[in-house]
Amino acid sequence: MDTYTIAEAARLAGTSRGKLYQAIRTGQLQTALGEEPGQAMTVTRAALRAAGSPMPEPEAPISARISCNVLKMSGILHGFKMSPSY
Repeated sequence: MDTYTIAEAARLAGTSRGKLYQAIRTGQLQTALGEEPGQAMTVTRAALRAAGSPMPEPEAPISARISCNVLKMSGILHGFKMSPSY
């Protein structure tokens, strides 16, 4: 599950931290307190969506993006025949 600090969530949602804190105070946005004292409050992607924030889809991990690009390239190059180099 994707969790973010309030600052990270504000950047992702394209809003201000103040608006997120206002949503928290009014009960529109659910948060989780840090497990240790002094740890930042966090919010999940699902909680942001439930509160009505338009959230972009998470990016695939770099390994998945590389694999996808390799597969695309192999499909493009599949019909290409190399001429012998002399």
